[in-house]
Amino acid sequence: MLELSQNELLKSNEELETFAYAASHDMREPLRMITNYIQLIQKRLKDTLDDKMNQYFDYAAEGSLRMQKTIDDILDYAKMKFDTEDYTKIELNKILDKTIRNLEIPIKNSGAKINFQDIPDTVHGSENHILRLFQNLIENAIKFRNEKEPEITIGAKEKNNEFIFEIQDNGIGIDPEHSKNVFQAFKRMHNRQKYPGTGIGLSQCKKIVEAHNGKIWIESNVNHGTSVFFSIPFR
Repeated sequence: MLELSQNELLKSNEELETFAYAASHDMREPLRMITNYIQLIQKRLKDTLDDKMNQYFDYAAEGSLRMQKTIDDILDYAKMKFDTEDYTKIELNKILDKTIRNLEIPIKNSGAKINFQDIPDTVHGSENHILRLFQNLIENAIKFRNEKEPEITIGAKEKNNEFIFEIQDNGIGIDPEHSKNVFQAFKRMHNRQKYPGTGIGLSQCKKIVEAHNGKIWIESNVNHGTSVFFSIPFR
């Protein structure tokens, strides 16, 4: 009975992912067309529109582009696949070096300082997904900063046959009451204008960590930074 339920759950999840992929894919082209025509009409009529009307067109184009980004993120989330047979021994130094290279522009623009402490040589898992995990978390630590330059410390320790990683920042933090909600897809805790994004990055992190039989959680306080923890079993 338990095996049957697990198979039904797996099938249901696969059907849901297929639906999300198909629906998102079919929405991309018409939405892109709407965005293009909004911008084209505004450009054509720009000299005849007053400031208020131009502002309305800007709002419409901005909303359309934001929805397009949301659809892209849904597609990206739906396409995340995990096959434990493909898990291998990953050299973490190479993963972190590539992560820093990928984030070169936001690191440079923000003046972020990134420190590493007691990083293990290797972990067992999917190289692409572990790369995305670190990239999402470091990018978030840079993004949700205050007037101070970001200072991010990445460390790890061994406990009960697993590595416990911590990514600590000195950013804006969040209310501890919301700490469990941050991993829900599209759940936003901060002002959209000041901190743009769809709110799916941490839900991707949760999906990656759980696919590696680990757990993810945060400790944070408003204006006192955030520590994101996640565990990866030795094997």
